[in-house]
Amino acid sequence: MVDFYGYPSETHEVTTSDGYILTIFRIPSGREDQSGDGNSQPVLVMHGIPASSDSMIVNGADGSFSFVLADNSYDVWLINLRGNYYSRNHETLDPENDEEFWDYNLLDNVQDAMATVEYILAETGFEQLIMVGVSHGSTVTLISLATEPEWFAERVSLFVGHVPISRLGGMTNPYFNLLTDDTTIELFGFLGLTEILSLNYLQSVAMDVVCIPLPGL
Repeated sequence: MVDFYGYPSETHEVTTSDGYILTIFRIPSGREDQSGDGNSQPVLVMHGIPASSDSMIVNGADGSFSFVLADNSYDVWLINLRGNYYSRNHETLDPENDEEFWDYNLLDNVQDAMATVEYILAETGFEQLIMVGVSHGSTVTLISLATEPEWFAERVSLFVGHVPISRLGGMTNPYFNLLTDDTTIELFGFLGLTEILSLNYLQSVAMDVVCIPLPGL
């Protein structure tokens, strides 16, 4: 259960053109005015990696960007890109048994963005929305704008990038460097590992064992 700290919220499902079923959340109005009259400008917030929409509300009612938007009369929509624990569904593929489910890249995330934008505009009746990307969410949006410029120009009035990433050179975090190393990727493939930091793992005792002695991780 997602805690929206007293804000009105809705849960929606979006299906992409290649069959991924995404769960997205909506905060239609602020705490003080919960009318949600449908006249508020929609804003799509794109989370970072390896995160979910939770990262956009985790600081609570007084410290989360999404709630600040809602309190300033925006209609806030929080995407969950394919593969995170809110979007582990597909029309034909099983993430537990079908490796093909995990065979996607940043270009495939463009389909997540397109399907979600189309869904929001259909739900709200607006012709355009605002997109806000955070880290990886900015990367996906930049790629979307580069690969489908006319499509997004018709539907997006403004893009705001927070810590936007366009390339991975210069990373200094040793854990990220280890995860993106070719040898690590080959090892994951050899071991048949398709998913890391799954919800089951995040809720496990192992997470405490790792994070308490290694807070930097």
